Amino acid sequence: CQAYEKVVDYPVLRFPLEIYVSDKTTSTVVVMFDEPAKELLKCSADSLAADDESGFGYTNHAGLPLALANIIGTTHTLEMKSHTYYEHGTFESFSCRRIALEEVVEVDSESRNMNTSAE
Repeated sequence: CQAYEKVVDYPVLRFPLEIYVSDKTTSTVVVMFDEPAKELLKCSADSLAADDESGFGYTNHAGLPLALANIIGTTHTLEMKSHTYYEHGTFESFSCRRIALEEVVEVDSESRNMNTSAE
């Protein structure tokens, strides 16, 4: 097939970033791609893939790039998409659609769902 033989001169690096998220009640793993990951880390996939000359450098924190080490212990509001897999709903995965910036998060008094609204 010709499509598979095509040479890609400039591959597009994408973030398949998995992060461990927790609060006082529970914890889960969330997957972020591209734009939400760029918003959270404040850098692109190209920057993380580049060598130490990129200016991001590496920290002593488990050998992580500084962009990753800097988000450990921080708090963010994430807009999530949930997927239930398998017939009996035994596995659920979450992907982050966006990072909610400067938003007020309040609990809906009737449904116990979280609502976000811009200030």
